[in-house]
Amino acid sequence: MKEEVVALTNHVGQQIQSREDLTEKVYALRKNEMYFFPIEKIGDKLDVYLPTDKRHVELEAMSSEPRVLVVRNLITPDECDEIVKTATPKMQKSTVAQQGQADIKNTYSQVRTSSTAWLPGSSSPAVKRIRKRVEELVKVRSHSALLSHCFPTPQFHHH
Repeated sequence: MKEEVVALTNHVGQQIQSREDLTEKVYALRKNEMYFFPIEKIGDKLDVYLPTDKRHVELEAMSSEPRVLVVRNLITPDECDEIVKTATPKMQKSTVAQQGQADIKNTYSQVRTSSTAWLPGSSSPAVKRIRKRVEELVKVRSHSALLSHCFPTPQFHHH
């Protein structure tokens, strides 16, 4: 069965609306598909403009499997300080969900020794701004942000 193409995007995920928007490479999205930044080779860099904040961020491909991208210029040092200040009193020992047991409460585990704080968008102006940038970048809405502290000694293993 053929799946209908519902959108065409360029290499940075901007939807192609007309012939003038066409670029050298075009990506087709099918129904229920989300855009992802293409990785042709490790070290590739993409400059992505985020119109809401009138800012450019740089994505650098670090791995294709799993897909790992470093995002530069997403937050300012002042925003980082504000997030740490907001999250610090909310930090709690991280939990893990039991595999295949969605209805069971999260539990503590020796393989995850980090601390975590969930920050709703209303936590601070910085969280709200950054959340909007991330949503614009990855094209998915979110309702909260997660801050995990994993260094210098806490561990976060696959669980």
